[in-house]
Amino acid sequence: MNRDRKKAERRHRHAQRDRRREEAVQRVFDCGGGRGAFRNLGSVGRSQFLESLAPPPQLVAHPSLVTDPDRLRGAVRAGLAAATLTLNGTDFPWLDAYAVLTSIASLKRELAFLSPRLSRADDTLFDIAHFRRVIREGLADILETAVAGASEPDRALYWYRVEAADGGRLRLVLGEERPQVVSVSVDGKLRPASRLGGCRGSHGFQWAAGPSGLVGADPGGSPTPVYVQAHALDRLRERVPVPPADLHLSLLASLADPVVAGRDGDAAFVKFVLYDEFHVGHLVTRRVPAGMLVTTFLLLTMQGTPESRRLRAALQLRRPDVEYTGLDDIRSFVNSDLADDPELAEVFRACGCGDLLKLRTDQQVNRSPLRAGTLRQYLGR
Repeated sequence: MNRDRKKAERRHRHAQRDRRREEAVQRVFDCGGGRGAFRNLGSVGRSQFLESLAPPPQLVAHPSLVTDPDRLRGAVRAGLAAATLTLNGTDFPWLDAYAVLTSIASLKRELAFLSPRLSRADDTLFDIAHFRRVIREGLADILETAVAGASEPDRALYWYRVEAADGGRLRLVLGEERPQVVSVSVDGKLRPASRLGGCRGSHGFQWAAGPSGLVGADPGGSPTPVYVQAHALDRLRERVPVPPADLHLSLLASLADPVVAGRDGDAAFVKFVLYDEFHVGHLVTRRVPAGMLVTTFLLLTMQGTPESRRLRAALQLRRPDVEYTGLDDIRSFVNSDLADDPELAEVFRACGCGDLLKLRTDQQVNRSPLRAGTLRQYLGR
């Protein structure tokens, strides 16, 4: 009896799995422009198609991948499993779309026998070029996030490459770039600094480099390698508490096309833009023999930035006031109602801190946002 019950439970699980797969495939067909085409295959055709669904992309470790390879592979698998994409206004799992498209492309002859209409799917039934582009773009986002989240400049920098495998399946090659660490003299003391680099899109791994003129070198010279102190990375993680992948990608993007907001002696304040959208602080950089060095990160409202000087003049706030009110903590601005106060909002925008007022999240933040009424009361307004 026990054995019969286990067999029945197994059959039930398999039946549920097959039903979920068939429903998922049907949704992809309908969203891709083939409404009804999958049903028209009949039970035999549908079964054959389901049995031939493409497996997930193949993960391959490049010989260079030696630092914690299981962690990187796990991050990629988790990203693939969790990712969704939108096609014709409908969201569904990325893996489902990939499996269906790959199967249609590789089973054209078999599908021609089962359904002449479906055999033309990759020509007329689906906008196949758009479908492929959406899937590739989704895959790039997944891989960028995975390798950026796992990378650490002083430990290992990861990269990926997408290749074609048999049957139209994709092969994802994961590799590693060893860190480049130099000793630099900062304020008379030798400190280690790691070169920045990363993998973005189809360009493969690239070392970060900035314009030579940014830190006082010959403006017409070759791009300057970018290094970062551990202190700068620690302050960035502490002061902008977002997922590591978002932080790394925002750091690379900010330095790929650096914008200098001000200077203080030999230091340049390079805008740090979060998510390619929100200017929330500055990367303080200076010239060293090895190239360009990021020494620390300052939130816009912290002492020393051009914005903090304007804010101090506008609101008569000294450093203790900024720290007491929480204006030096980015979490104070997340979901704050400061943007709804016309007078205060205009002051922050005029001082260059307007993007801080736009920060919103549905996630739990370990700090209550600063309220306009509270700040007004403190300012005596």
